[in-house]
Amino acid sequence: MINFGLCQVTNELPTASSDSPTGYFLHGDSIIFTNESDTFRIEQGITFGIHYLLEGIEEENAETFEVTIVHPVLTHPDTAIPYTTVTETKYSCIGETCFDYFKCNFTWETKPGTWVFQVAQSNRLLLEKAFTIYS
Repeated sequence: MINFGLCQVTNELPTASSDSPTGYFLHGDSIIFTNESDTFRIEQGITFGIHYLLEGIEEENAETFEVTIVHPVLTHPDTAIPYTTVTETKYSCIGETCFDYFKCNFTWETKPGTWVFQVAQSNRLLLEKAFTIYS
């Protein structure tokens, strides 16, 4: 783990995905941490996440891994589908710094509770960071 907490992301763009409650994942060019904390108040517009480096992985398919965010139940108001996790497969980041984050764009995404970022490969947990979020 290199850093974690509240952050800002530059050149952010959405990528369509049915694996996300919003229907897209956000990706940016770089991340700047503004408050290294794992406890904070949730509100619309905040962004929080992790910055990390994966190295020394020499398994078959080592160039792929998964990032899962475990969170309180989020229900998209248009679909009424409840989500408690969001998982994204990452490619070609081994040996490079990586970052993952969650941006609360909508009020229905602002749920207090425990939010956990998990980085795993081949069902092996490599990194886990929990955030305690209150209203």
